[in-house]
Amino acid sequence: MLPLSPTTAVRGRMRVGAQRLWHTHLLRQLLVAVIDLILILALFLTFHLLDAVPPLDPSTLEPQAWSAVIALWIILLAACGSYSLAHLQTGASQYQRVSAATALTAGALSITCYLADIELSRTYFVLVFSFGLPALLVGRFIRRQVLNRLRARGIMPSQVILAGSTRHVDDIAAVLRRERWLGYSVIGALTPEDIVETPRGIPVLGRVRDTADLVQDLDLYAVVFTEGAFPSSADFRRMAWELEQHSIEMIVVPALTDISAERITPRPVAGLPLVFVERPQAQQAGRWVKRLFDIVGSSILLLLAAPIVAITALAVKIEDRGPVFFRQVRVGRFGNEFTCLKIRSMCVNAEERLAELASRNEGAGVLFKDDARPPHHAGRPVDPALLDR
Repeated sequence: MLPLSPTTAVRGRMRVGAQRLWHTHLLRQLLVAVIDLILILALFLTFHLLDAVPPLDPSTLEPQAWSAVIALWIILLAACGSYSLAHLQTGASQYQRVSAATALTAGALSITCYLADIELSRTYFVLVFSFGLPALLVGRFIRRQVLNRLRARGIMPSQVILAGSTRHVDDIAAVLRRERWLGYSVIGALTPEDIVETPRGIPVLGRVRDTADLVQDLDLYAVVFTEGAFPSSADFRRMAWELEQHSIEMIVVPALTDISAERITPRPVAGLPLVFVERPQAQQAGRWVKRLFDIVGSSILLLLAAPIVAITALAVKIEDRGPVFFRQVRVGRFGNEFTCLKIRSMCVNAEERLAELASRNEGAGVLFKDDARPPHHAGRPVDPALLDR
């Protein structure tokens, strides 16, 4: 464990690592901001060049005022967290923040013009923000796709080490190697056991308790902690305090892999960071669609088959004055029993005679089949035509 007061050399290495990581993060954020600024400027210049084309009436605002609007747009994008690296790596989150910042910019501009009694072309206002938001979203999408392709080819990797039990380390490493577009390059592992490498060949750099010492000498982006890294929450909390002295990302992976992100919702409950796994939305949607299809489809088929069913039922009733429908208990979903109704094609006491006809069963197991059984006269054409189903 690191002493409470690090030596001067250790402090120097910590400052160098912190500055290097800070500069890298700043450059990535500035790059995204520059792309947004270019897109917004291109949009404004395009509409200003079209000011002579009706009905595009240029705003009475001066260029300095529009420069202030552009600056406000960029500032609100930053304030909403759209340049945060944590949100830049997740598509849906950054798109939502870009949309929120654009809506705030449009609202601030409209309120300012109303309060200051500034004339602003409504067409110009609607076009700027109607085209501005899609342009920013498309720019973010293209940047993300280009970055993912570069990472998939091994360009611009982020070096990480995995800490935890060997089995979980190998599982997470397999996911990161398969999803190369994430850009994480696993250079080693830290395990509770004193071993040379994991079962899948990942070199073990040391024990989990040596994490704070190792990150000083390694050019790392993050330490990924998996299941089995710590025997108790107190040990994990102590490690988090030690890593606070280093400019390095700390990532905690729960014992969940290959699960859709839409199903996972972290919720703090009584001080515990619980992860709730929701039911698959596609399964729920599919169940309702199937149920709707079953009800509508069966209703239409019943209406179309109603004349044939009525004639068949009348013939069965006239034949032996017995019941038209045959009732039988079947086993459905989750083992629940239900009563099945079908047009009777056999004699009235067919179920009672089942035991004496067992020797003539041509089916398998519980399925009883006897093509030689004598149906009643009216039911003779019913069974072959599947009119009793």
